[in-house]
This record gives sequence, C-alpha cells and structure tokens, in this order.
Amino acid sequence: MKCLVAIIFTITIVTLTASAQDLADVHQRILRLVADQDYVAAIADLERLRSTEPSAFESKDYDYLLARVAESDGQSALAIINYQAVAARHSVLAAYALAHLSQIARATGNLMLERLALQKLLQFYSDSFVATVARERLAKNDFESANYGETIHLLTGGSPENSSTLSQTTSSTRYTRERQALLADAYLRSGQSQEARNIFTLLLDKTPNPSQPDDVALSAVKGLDLLDGGADNFGKSAPELTEQEYLRRANIYQFNRDYARAKLHFDAVIDRFPNSDTVPDCIFQIGRGYSQVSNFVEAAGQYERILEQYPDSATARDAMLQDASVYARLGKPKEALSRYRQFIDKYPADEKLDRAYLNTIDVYRDQTEDFQALKWCAKTQEVFKGKLPEAVAVFDEARIYVAQNDWRHALDDLEKLRTFSDLGGTSIPGGTTAAEINFLKGFVLEQLGRHSDAVDTYLSIPDGRSEYYGWLATERLRLMAKNDPAAASITQKVDSLSVALKARDAETRRQSALALLRLTESPQVRDTAIATFAATLSALPKPQLRELSPPAGSAAAKLIALELFDDAMPELAADIGTSESGEDAFSLASYWIRANRGDRTLSIIEP
Repeated sequence: MKCLVAIIFTITIVTLTASAQDLADVHQRILRLVADQDYVAAIADLERLRSTEPSAFESKDYDYLLARVAESDGQSALAIINYQAVAARHSVLAAYALAHLSQIARATGNLMLERLALQKLLQFYSDSFVATVARERLAKNDFESANYGETIHLLTGGSPENSSTLSQTTSSTRYTRERQALLADAYLRSGQSQEARNIFTLLLDKTPNPSQPDDVALSAVKGLDLLDGGADNFGKSAPELTEQEYLRRANIYQFNRDYARAKLHFDAVIDRFPNSDTVPDCIFQIGRGYSQVSNFVEAAGQYERILEQYPDSATARDAMLQDASVYARLGKPKEALSRYRQFIDKYPADEKLDRAYLNTIDVYRDQTEDFQALKWCAKTQEVFKGKLPEAVAVFDEARIYVAQNDWRHALDDLEKLRTFSDLGGTSIPGGTTAAEINFLKGFVLEQLGRHSDAVDTYLSIPDGRSEYYGWLATERLRLMAKNDPAAASITQKVDSLSVALKARDAETRRQSALALLRLTESPQVRDTAIATFAATLSALPKPQLRELSPPAGSAAAKLIALELFDDAMPELAADIGTSESGEDAFSLASYWIRANRGDRTLSIIEP
C-alpha cells in the first residue's frame, strides 16, 4: 500500500512538473511571436491557452497580454473584451486595462466611453501609478465635452480657493502651468470671468523665462484679450490697456510668431502713446513681423519710417541694417549697399558693424560681382584683424575662389582658416567649423590632383552620428574609389591600413579598421576590419548590468513577466527608485530600450 501511494505521488509530481514545463515553453513561444510581431499566431496561441489552462491564463494575466497584442494588431473589439475581463476581476493590471480602454475610446472619438473608463479607474484604483495621468485626461475629456464645471472640480480638488495659486506640488513647472491654463479656460467658458482673469494674469506673472514666453503664456494672453476686448473684437483690435501691458502681450505674441495679434498691440502703443520712447521699437517689431512672413515690401516701409521719423533713436541702427537686408531680398542691391555703407559711416564703433561689412560681401556675391566681393573681403579682414569677422571674411573669400575654380587661392585661404581658434560655427551667420574647412580642403586637393593628400584629409574628419561632413567625406572617398586616377590612391591607402590592422597599439588598430570601412566595399577586407574593430571594443570595460526586480506581485513585476516594458518602465523606475546617473544607470537603460524608448536610453548612456 505504501509503495502504491509512493508511486501515485511520484507520478503526480512528474505530471505537475511536466505541465509547468509545458506552460513555460508556451510562455516563451508566445513572447517570441509577439517580439517578431507575428500577432495572428500569438493571438491563436493565447486563445488556445485560455481553453487548456484557464486558471493559469487568469493568474498570469495572459488576457491582458492578449488585449495588448490584439490592440497592436488593430483588433479593437478583441482588445476591449479582454481589457474588460482584466478590469472585471480586479487584476493587479486592472488600472492599466482601463487606461488602455480609455485610449481606444478616445482614438475612436468616443469621449463618453473614455470618460466612463477613466472614472472607473479613479474610483477603484486612485492609488495606482496611472491614476495621476488618468485624472488629467479626465479633466481634458470633461473640457472637450463642455462639462466645464466638472473640469473645474477635478482640477481644484473641489476647493475653488486652490484655483488662483500656481501649486508647486509636482516636479514639473510646465505640467503645473498647463493644468492652470486648462482651469482658467474652463472658468472662462463657464462664465466665471474674474476667476479666469486671476489665473491668466498669474500665469503671465509667473512665466519661468519672460524673455522666452511659453505656450501657456500665449494661451493666457489670448484669454485676457478675449476678456478685455470681447469675442467680437478678438483679433481685430486691441483692448484698452496700459502701455506696459500692451508691450507685454505684444512681445508674447511676437515670440510665439503670432505677428498679426502682436501688431495690434504694437499699433495700440504707437496710437495711444505717441510720445513714448518705446514707439520706435514698436515700429521695428512690426517690420520684423513682416520680414518673418516674407512681406519685405511692408517691412521696408516700417524700417524707412523709423529712419525718417526717429533717426537719432537707438532703434534706428537696427532698422538701417534690417532695411538693407530686406532691400537685398527684394532684388534691389543698390539700395541695400547704400544702407550698409550709411551704417558703416554713421556707426563705426557699433557692435554690429561686422554685419554691415559681411552682408555687403553677400550682396556682391549674389550679384556675381566677384571682384567687388573679394575687395570687401580684404577690407573686412583689415578692419577686423584678429577678430572673428576676419575668419568669416576669409571663409567668404575661399568660397568665392571655389566657385571660380581657383583651387590654389582657395587652398591658401583654407590653410589660413586652420590657424583661427574661433570659426564662429553655427552661432553666427556665415560661420564655419573645422570639419567643414577640412572637407572643403579635401575637395580642393581632389581638384588639384593631389589624391593621396585628399584621402588623408577626408579620413581626418570623423564619420558617425551627427557628423554631417564626415558622411560627405565618406561619400567622396567612395566616389574616388570608382574613378581613375584617384582609385590608385584609395588602393594604396587600403593596403597600408590593412597592414596597420596588425599593429600592437589597440587605438591604431581601431582607427585603421574604421578608415577601411569608409574606403572599400571588398567583403574580405571589410570582414577583417569589422572583426578587428569588434576585438578592440571587447577590451573596453563593460558596464555591470543586473536584473531590476520590482516588488513581487506588483503591476511592474507582472508587466515585465509579460515583456510589456512600455507599460512597465515608468512604474518600475518609480518602484525601485533607480537613478539615471547612479550605479544602475546602464541597467535602467537596458530596460528602456526594450520599451522602445530610445530617447530615454540615449539620455542615460550618451553622457
């Protein structure tokens, strides 16, 4: 009898073990299918698992995985049924299921169903990780559904006295400001004008960077204009305000490229405060608005107005430069050159004097008057000796010589530019970089028939992510490899670099491998180069990666088990408190990449 019991017990254990092993295999197969985006097969396997192992199907939340896969495959009805099942049994993933249900409803334009899902989420899972986002989305849903009272209730927590303060309870000032802007809009649309005004005004007063007003400041200005001027006049005329308020609102519109509304407020200052010192600048800003929308005729009219009516104002200097610029764009080079020369004569010590010289060169170049352009290049270099404008003028000169196929003079200028410590880069108009100079030098050496020197110059420019001139250099090298007589220089370089792959110094081997990959399409040489490069990488210190384990049974743990990292990552990062700059940074990055969040991954690993 004891022997029989033992046999039965053993058979039971083996059966359970085999069943568990089978389930693990099915689990891995389903995850592979999902990873390969074979959703039809994954759905079939999950449906089969529901029939054969209903208890395990629920306990491991496979219905949530089925819903996610169905949603990815565009099968919204199947996704909804399974999300509802997860929510109905109050799974640890119920809040996520309801969040996805709300997203599907919103995507189909069904605000009522979205609202019901969000309300249920907040009613039963107010402490869940997704509850905060759900509460904000519910407020927007109510707003879009014209339920302004409910929007106000949600955003104030039922306490109206909280509505006129910019709470800093969240870590994101932007998030708080957007919340307040929505609240003010809800007050405005519900007829509570004073409450709306208070918040709009506060949003302007609390703009984080007044010189760069954000979208919330723009929303607040529009709200105040609507309150002050009425719906019938909105965008047609400016309400009656103080000069300072006109300027504040105008500058916010101007920064956010709403030039038409900015002009209304600038015009109001000009009309109502004609003796103010700010009038010339208001006219200038109107002209700038016209320039930004390429209405250069109107822009010129505004700049000329300043030069005629306010010639001694500080704004007249900028107006003269801008006036010359718009004349150039209007195809009137004589007028443009005249203004630049007036500026040079009238303001010889001005900090923008260099622009008058350099822009004069540009006007002559645009008119293909190379002799005059080269003459002004020389003048500019003389006036600004030892300063950044000298380098820009030399670069202008080099480009003119390149356009003329005057390769020897171009090479002289490019060599001269290599001696400057500051080339301007992208910080100033007409500036350049060492990479651009080296690329042009390589190109000029090509034209001079100095192919070996050209190859070395091109290879000196790094190629890789964000390396535009490195990419261009590689393209030139590939063209050289296909054309005689340059191809001989490429072959010679490939031979010497292939020898360097065996150098003792690891850095020499690495650089040689990278150079070979830019020079040749030979499979044999490339395979050797890649193998050598990989070997140099394997010698580098490796980051220590560890499994990041959220609390057992938590939503994050369930989601990671199902490899739904996009859902899991925000909660995982919050649960384990891992810092993106601490010892677990690389581990966190390895999880973010599995969530298809390359942005978060790069923000961790690039530094």
